Amino acid sequence: MEGFETYRLQALQARDEFQTIASKNQSSGLKVILTGSYKEGFPDLSKSDIDYMMVLNSSDGCINQEWQDMLFKEVDHHSAYLTLNLPSEHLSTFQRTFPFLSKHLLGRSNNHRYISAEKARMMNRENFLPEFDGNRLTAEYEGTVNTSGPAYTLQTEAGNAEVDRVSCLACHGWSVIANDWLTRSRQWPDQVVVDKIANAGFHVVPKVQMPDTGNDENESETNLSMQWRYSFSVAEAILFNEFTHKQQKVYYRIRSLHIQYLKKNKLMKDILTSYHVKTSMLWFMENKDQSYWNHDICSIVKDYLSHLAQMVMMQELFHFFIPSANLLPIKDAKTLKAAALLIENALEEFSKIDGDHYGLMHRLHFLDLQVEVMQGPSTDPGRRMDALSIVSYCNLELVLAIMVQLPEKGTSIG
Repeated sequence: MEGFETYRLQALQARDEFQTIASKNQSSGLKVILTGSYKEGFPDLSKSDIDYMMVLNSSDGCINQEWQDMLFKEVDHHSAYLTLNLPSEHLSTFQRTFPFLSKHLLGRSNNHRYISAEKARMMNRENFLPEFDGNRLTAEYEGTVNTSGPAYTLQTEAGNAEVDRVSCLACHGWSVIANDWLTRSRQWPDQVVVDKIANAGFHVVPKVQMPDTGNDENESETNLSMQWRYSFSVAEAILFNEFTHKQQKVYYRIRSLHIQYLKKNKLMKDILTSYHVKTSMLWFMENKDQSYWNHDICSIVKDYLSHLAQMVMMQELFHFFIPSANLLPIKDAKTLKAAALLIENALEEFSKIDGDHYGLMHRLHFLDLQVEVMQGPSTDPGRRMDALSIVSYCNLELVLAIMVQLPEKGTSIG
């Protein structure tokens, strides 16, 4: 079996396992969604976090278009960010319509009411939901120190597994801020997929836009409390599910180059994230017709790297669904030029690829490794597992990281 085929087999198996965990922990008051690289089917199996979104308004229902028009307000100069402001004349109606959000997430500043991003983050950190009552680990866990970020990171005592848990609010339909995406000229995806995405809904997560240096401290505190960010993780997963086999192999190599080559460079680590790579790939694919994919993989990767280098050089990598939002950090021209050169030089690294035995799977060194493990309840410590089984075993170990009970304090969700 080729390295890529082996990788995909294990990646999809892991996705099914983690999806099952989410499904088993659904309840009338909570919906859990698997997101991120495992959901998309392209994790770095040895390093990728397992990402879950906890839908806090599951019991209340999605925020429909009428309420979106009423609540959502774009943050100045940051179109991917928003605040959820509640007009006072609609307070009583909101409380009847969204009793859970009203009880747990409403904030107040003077006479102003809003849905608090800070309270959503606190709930995520302090109230691990009682519906998650499966296998619980007793090891210590560490939360993220970045209190402005949406994720709470759970880590095993051994440090071999991480789960990023993000609270979110589910929204019905498609976001007005991203309406242009539905109708813009494209080669990919086709209209059937666009319609599917438009009907799949979207989310907002409690993530603050990092303030510019010198911003007023009070303004930063206000942003921390009020700001949310649009999340189109469901739409992105649908798009990845539309990749052809060849497109999957291309993206596998691109992801591998980023993880094994670009990400290891200190300069690139500060500029180019895995989200940037994913977004630039989607832009690249949108402008290519089906005949383009008849080219050989090496030529396609070369074209992509040139495409990415140009984006970095011009400092213009825009959000795929909200192109008014530039994703790249502000850097000087000299730094951007150096980064673009590194991207172009990645083609030399690509030329070292030994067939399909390279990339995200290769990093595990499982293709030529046998180890002794204790599997499940077995008392036989000498049970040997082959290369494929050990990956599955590790995935099952990672699953245990989800089943955690944090100290009970604050208001539990029931």
